[in-house]
Amino acid sequence: MTTVEGASGVAWPWWSPSEHNEQLIRLRFLSPLRIRVRGKVLRDPQFPEIVRALLRRLHVLGTLYGGLHLQQKWTLPLLEQSNAVLPIYSDWHYVKEQRYSGRQQSNKMLDGSFGEIAMAGELATLLPFLDAGQWTGIGASTGRGFGTYVLETGVACSELNPGG
Repeated sequence: MTTVEGASGVAWPWWSPSEHNEQLIRLRFLSPLRIRVRGKVLRDPQFPEIVRALLRRLHVLGTLYGGLHLQQKWTLPLLEQSNAVLPIYSDWHYVKEQRYSGRQQSNKMLDGSFGEIAMAGELATLLPFLDAGQWTGIGASTGRGFGTYVLETGVACSELNPGG
């Protein structure tokens, strides 16, 4: 497994990588995913956008709560790898929800996309991060339960069911 060295010399990730060299994975989102780009929530997020949001979340949590001091561009090799992964299929359903803000005395829109995405390629380096993301969630509104997903590895092509 390739590790990314942070400024503190701590190899990231510090948890154990998967022993598998998975070539096909699926992310199934159990709650709406809210990834914002230029202020708008993506309706059809792609794998590189998901990985970018995941790495941002892990970086913030590691810095704030784990005492990590990582180099500013530690994510670049991982983002390049996410761009090289081939999308097999994705199935997203855009949803809109509202919540009432007592502080602002108004309704606030909480929109996002339910669904799943499957990818194929060299995923071994990304798997520990994708595994950790199952616990942290990704995207906006994770504190409200958004961005929760399940990582399925070793998915057979016959198990992928595009269109239903």
